[in-house]
Amino acid sequence: MARAAVHSGLTSLFLCGDVMLGRSIDQILPCPGAPALRESLVHDARTYVGLAEAVNGPIRRPVDFGRAGLAQTLEVLAEAGLPAAGAGPDLAAARRPAIVALGGGRRVVVFSIGFASSGIPAGWAASAARSGVNLEPALTETLDEVGRVKRPGDVVVASIHWGSNWGYEIAADEVALAHALVDGGVDIVHGHSSHHPRPIEIYRGRLVLYGCGDLIDDYEGIGGHGEFRDDLRLLYIASIDAGSGRLVQLRMMPLQAHRMRLRRASAADTRWLQSALCRGESRLRRTDRPGPGQQPHRRGVVCGEPVIHRSRRRSPSWCTAAATSSRSRATAASAKPCLMVSLLPLPTSSSRAVTGRFSAR
Repeated sequence: MARAAVHSGLTSLFLCGDVMLGRSIDQILPCPGAPALRESLVHDARTYVGLAEAVNGPIRRPVDFGRAGLAQTLEVLAEAGLPAAGAGPDLAAARRPAIVALGGGRRVVVFSIGFASSGIPAGWAASAARSGVNLEPALTETLDEVGRVKRPGDVVVASIHWGSNWGYEIAADEVALAHALVDGGVDIVHGHSSHHPRPIEIYRGRLVLYGCGDLIDDYEGIGGHGEFRDDLRLLYIASIDAGSGRLVQLRMMPLQAHRMRLRRASAADTRWLQSALCRGESRLRRTDRPGPGQQPHRRGVVCGEPVIHRSRRRSPSWCTAAATSSRSRATAASAKPCLMVSLLPLPTSSSRAVTGRFSAR
């Protein structure tokens, strides 16, 4: 999921992981569909509601399937004026990017791709005569389309459903693909499928989110992977220089799933999440390729040295532009360019306050 805003030469995008509104999430909404499931072990979506209630207490309550369900979903999105990418009535439509005009001639262009490594079955793939998803297109075809569509001032996002659901290890082929996409003109690699946030990389000044973690799901109460704290979620707000496509600032807002709703994460949970991401980053090679005449340097994201003053909300920020332990805070803070990464508490008011937060800076 992504949302964009423009201010002072920057294009800011709101990014998150999977938003799963079916199954038991649907069952707690005012007008739920039939609860029947086509799963091997669970046949009623309300079973998942019961699992969540067993862990965190009562939840207040007031899908279509197959290609017919896909067609209906695309129709509803179109009626709401929401552009879709990654699925369509045929292969050409599934590969077509979603384009969002931002004013001033700027656009956000979103390509959406699925990979079998995330569990997408081959039968879901679109073809010339069949609806479905954009499953594992040839890299050359994707990059050719990026080159054909991208204009000066555009921010191009590759939104990719890939990889395992659990763990902080990033497969070498995923790293290679992310780098190839950036080399081919993509400005943000927006990875998702993992149920918890995974490591973040800055490659050639571009943001690579290998796994955003779920934002909305119904896994609350399902055991087996407690060490990954999948109840903790992140909202990502990336500010991009539209002229160069480089990341200027990344802000992340930690949330916690509780009773199938999202609430602000505590300070202790925020620290735990930062520590977990930092450990994950330590396993990932984070080299920012230099431009002509520049010296190479390694760039951390969440693990950067704290060199920026705390905000009014007392949220730590990390400056990660060649800041080392031997530099003073003042010297590191004045280094250019300087990427600031902040873990921020969620504003107490509505989502409009979140939009104002990142569009006003």
